[in-house]
Amino acid sequence: MIRPPCDLSGGELRSSPFASILIEALRTRATGNLVIDSPRGTSHVYFRGGRPCGVQIFFGFKPLGQFLLELGWIDMVALERSLVAVAEGRKQGEALIALGCITEERLARGLGLHHRSHLQTLSNVTEGVYSFHSVSDLPAWTEEVRIGPHRAILDALAAAGGRATAHRILKEIPAGHGLRLRDGWERYAAHFELAERETAVVLRMLEPRALKELLSAADVDEPMAAAITAAFFLMGIALAVPGEGEAEVLARPAGQPNELERTPGFSSNGPLRAGAIANEELRSLVARGEEALSARHFSQALALFMQALRVEDRPDLRAHVIWAVHADPTRPALGKARQELVRLLNKHPGCETALHYLWVLDQRSAGPRTE
Repeated sequence: MIRPPCDLSGGELRSSPFASILIEALRTRATGNLVIDSPRGTSHVYFRGGRPCGVQIFFGFKPLGQFLLELGWIDMVALERSLVAVAEGRKQGEALIALGCITEERLARGLGLHHRSHLQTLSNVTEGVYSFHSVSDLPAWTEEVRIGPHRAILDALAAAGGRATAHRILKEIPAGHGLRLRDGWERYAAHFELAERETAVVLRMLEPRALKELLSAADVDEPMAAAITAAFFLMGIALAVPGEGEAEVLARPAGQPNELERTPGFSSNGPLRAGAIANEELRSLVARGEEALSARHFSQALALFMQALRVEDRPDLRAHVIWAVHADPTRPALGKARQELVRLLNKHPGCETALHYLWVLDQRSAGPRTE
């Protein structure tokens, strides 16, 4: 991992932006309390093993209930009833669960998003000083907070305060080199919790791409494109390779199916079925991914299955990711799909989803059947 200049022990935010601090905390697997003193007040970010696990800010703050209301996860009646419980000394999240207004899984997700929004607020603080205190005894409430460190870094690099850090990372790409995703990239990419448009930027790197082409992607704005590219290069998910040639795109008339779609007995869905999954969040992601595959919305399906991988790293989800990449008419590559599916099966022989997709490819190789 390339390391942007940052002394985690302390310094000025002007020379060590918040994005660099998050990167260094993850790199060193730091545990402790980051204190940020800015003109707007003092804030605390707690880390456990390099992962942010709780944020206390005293400006731009929204209570959890208001945040969940704005997400559309609770209504005003639920908010008012939970506030009554808070006045009686109960935690708002616990009250919402007891009232049947939200599930434990959704509350945990919402709590993580709430604290992630606090990190985004701090990402735009550019004046002040910081200090890190290594302590193992963190507040008990931090055990309940789950924040993805990779997504936090991505958000910070895209923020106004982190853009210089992103461009400093990108300057490390050797002249005359493009970027290409490494083998197994989908397993690492899942940690970034990418939206569909953001995933489209990543997919450009399936073949070597020049930096200027990646930064001019129409899918997202330039700061986010730079943040994604910098984060993937920083963490070794995208590798610098000689040459800047554009990837070859197979042209075909609109609406014409690719080779996979011509396959007799083609089914976009493998044996994995959402109904068989107990975890609510994972079940929802898989169901939406299956629906997107059925509608041939491959980038959307890919983004959903990569989010699902972050919830639970399962070989059947990796098979879906492989399929969503290579079944896309703009990126068909039968040989690459087979190679990656076989590699997956060598590690996980019982992966029925990978076997299903290999069966589809075998049917294609056998040619059309006659009735």
